[in-house]
Amino acid sequence: MLTAVEVRDFVNIAHARLPLPAAGFCALTGETGVGKSLLIDALSAALGLKLRRRLLRKGAETAEVALSFDLAGAVGALNLLKRHGLAAPGGELVARRVIDAQGRSRAYVNGSLVGVGQLAEIVGGLVAVCGQNEHVRLKQAARRRELLDMAAKALPDAALVAARHAEHQQAAARLQAAEEAAAQDAERLAELQEELAELDALGFAAEAWEEQNRLLTQQENMAEIGELRRELDAALDELGTRLAQAQEQGKRLATLLPAAEGVGEDLAALNALAADAARALAKLGEGLGEVDRAALEEAEAYVAEALRLARKHRLPDPTGLPQLRADKAAELEELGGGDVEALRKAAAAAVASWQEAATILSKKRQAAAPKLAKQVQDSLRQLGMPAARFAIELPAAEGVARTGAEDVAFGFAARKQGKLGDLGEVASGGELSRLTLALFSHAGGDGARAMVFDEVDAGISGKTAAHVGSLLASLGAERLVLCVTHLPQVAAAAASHWLVRADEDGLASFELIEGAAREEEIARMLAGKKITAASRSNAKEILATAAG
Repeated sequence: MLTAVEVRDFVNIAHARLPLPAAGFCALTGETGVGKSLLIDALSAALGLKLRRRLLRKGAETAEVALSFDLAGAVGALNLLKRHGLAAPGGELVARRVIDAQGRSRAYVNGSLVGVGQLAEIVGGLVAVCGQNEHVRLKQAARRRELLDMAAKALPDAALVAARHAEHQQAAARLQAAEEAAAQDAERLAELQEELAELDALGFAAEAWEEQNRLLTQQENMAEIGELRRELDAALDELGTRLAQAQEQGKRLATLLPAAEGVGEDLAALNALAADAARALAKLGEGLGEVDRAALEEAEAYVAEALRLARKHRLPDPTGLPQLRADKAAELEELGGGDVEALRKAAAAAVASWQEAATILSKKRQAAAPKLAKQVQDSLRQLGMPAARFAIELPAAEGVARTGAEDVAFGFAARKQGKLGDLGEVASGGELSRLTLALFSHAGGDGARAMVFDEVDAGISGKTAAHVGSLLASLGAERLVLCVTHLPQVAAAAASHWLVRADEDGLASFELIEGAAREEEIARMLAGKKITAASRSNAKEILATAAG
């Protein structure tokens, strides 16, 4: 339970400490502008809510708000403190927030520095705040969903659906990007496939490259040897014929000229040498095989294709072809359909995951909607609207929605006849105030140990105000209900009453009033600044009726 609120240097509050009862309706009243709602702002700051304006009192360096709780029996809150390592003896909890002139703040739980988000997690569920703009927020679809989910105890489920939706959005975005890239790169894909087909057809390997080059060189050498042998054999044959003729002519010359006998002998020796050379050449040819034309053509084709591909891809030599092929294959895999298909499966899985979470959320909403609608309608009767009708509809949402498989619509009619209309369009200001109170009473404060209302009674008066006070009092039977009000009928229903005043310097003070002082404040609320005997008499009557 919330046991005290303490505020220092917060706007026009120099210092105030309000001890609070464990349960009961507690009213805060005072003239306009004295700082009643500032106390609610301060309390909200200590709950970790967003700071929306300059909050320091003039001349102060920091503002500070502290909330004290007694968590005896609050197992969930005690376990939460223990999990964060912030538990204190006796089940006490002190939540504090310090704000500087630049709007920066520090948060503390039981004296330990914590993040503002951590502060909100720890104390946010202990106090439910219904602010001045709650009836405006009630027109917003997001607030209606939130109230229903609070009543259904489905806020964690709604958060999970939102998280699954975000995962689906990411998966869908990745898939779309991949599909667009694949479409844009279709030409490149075809080019890569063609290039890889060429490289695979060659099947280049360093060992094969060396072997084919060796074989090609060998076959080329054998071909040249054979050609040279043929040419040399023909030359020796022709030389032998000429030498034989020359030798015969030398013999005839020697018969005619004895001095030329040596020439004939030299010619005979030359002829013998030529014959020896021819025989040696023939014998050399016996040890050489024939040129393998098929092997030679295969080696020539392999080497030529390797050189062509190296030139095509601007490589210094064909030894870089294996790495080129690996790079091309990697690029193809990155651009190819494999990734798209995997991303398509991931997107489908994300939809299924969202659907699973959304189905659980839908079941909780469907179970809670009629129950909450009946509770609100019953409360409206207590608030002076006996003919009012209220319903919660859950029309299907389109696609994979962040907020679940259905929207949440509040239908309202102030009379028994006619169709229900959208609450935000057909309800008057006073009706919205009562609807806000009824909804927040049954949904917004579910599970909270304290409920805070800031001028939720706007736009109503008279008998309706008395009904509002009665409802707030009934809510206070099991918890603390703190309400800022301008209506004497509402304030009269409170079990305790704080009066807020402002001094000549505009600084606010808070006084717990009862008896004659309370009668005087109720009279002021009835009559304004000029309090009369009649207003005092009316004040006593209102208080007596409320005590009743």
